Parts: sequence; C-alpha cells; structure tokens
Amino acid sequence: MPRLFDNEAEIKNYLIQAASEPANLKVTADGKRLNYRNLGIKIGVTCYVLAQGRVLILERSPLVNFGGCWGTVSGYIDDLEIIQNSSQICRDHLIQEFQEEIGWTISDSMMLKYCGTHALIQSQLKIHFEIFCLLIDEPPAITLNQEHKRCSWVDLETINELRPILITHFLEGLEKVSKEP
Repeated sequence: MPRLFDNEAEIKNYLIQAASEPANLKVTADGKRLNYRNLGIKIGVTCYVLAQGRVLILERSPLVNFGGCWGTVSGYIDDLEIIQNSSQICRDHLIQEFQEEIGWTISDSMMLKYCGTHALIQSQLKIHFEIFCLLIDEPPAITLNQEHKRCSWVDLETINELRPILITHFLEGLEKVSKEP
C-alpha cells in the first residue's frame, strides 16, 4: 500500500509548513484553521468504533465530502492550535472529531489504538489517513452533528455486503484494524 508520510513528525512538519502560507489559512467562527482544501496532500484521521462484534457506521450528510456514503468518525487535520501545540496531533484531532461528530468525550487518548496508515491517491486527490480503532463494551448515546444524517451498528460478518454504500476504502481500513492484536 502506498504511503505519503512515514511518521507523525513528518505529518506535523508538513502541516506547519502548509500553515505558514497565508493562502492555506481560513478564518472560522472558532478562529483560524488550516484550509485543507488548498493542500496538495490532505491529512486525515479516522477511527473504527467496535463494540460487541459490530462496527459503528455514519451516513454522511450532503453538506460534506462524500455525502450519502457511510463511513466512521473521521476528519481532516485543520486545527492550528493542535497542529502547533500538540505532540500527538493525530490522536488529539481525533478526540476532537469524536466530540464534534457524535458527542462523545474521550478523556484518555490511550483508549484510541493506533492501527497504521492508508493513502488514497488518485489523479487530483491525495489523502493520507492515520487509522485508529476504539474498542468499547457499551457504547454511550450518540448525538450526531450536521455532518451526518444517521448512524448504525453493523455486524462485522455482514459489513462487506454494504460495500456499495460505504465511503471509498472503508473496508480496507477496517481490515487494518481487524489485523491488530
């Protein structure tokens, strides 16, 4: 599988360099953020939530990229405060995504298990994903934000049947998670 970055230090250096270019910044209601849409390589984090032999899937709203497809908790790293001040930018950004997307507070970043990388490389699109999983016994209630329309827990034995509606490379990422001990 192709890789775009070998470690988090390379990712952080790339993002800090990108943030030094004014064209790569945008002002939002919560301050300045990195405008990932302008980047040649987008850096994303994704986390597969597993509970009792099932995986959480989220239907993406038409307001976001890949609208109508089903995926998992994920996002592009764009928070400048995390990029500049965190020693674990991928974990910290993912913790933020959990709060934003499904209303979960993950206080201990050790709950997130790192599972590797995945690169989506197409002619006009390059995305480097850092993949994590979260194993839980009893899932808390989910409060979706505007990025998602609905959620579902799907048995791991039947998830392959949903390939046509899943976000690109969802199953390949899930396979990485499943190979972890």
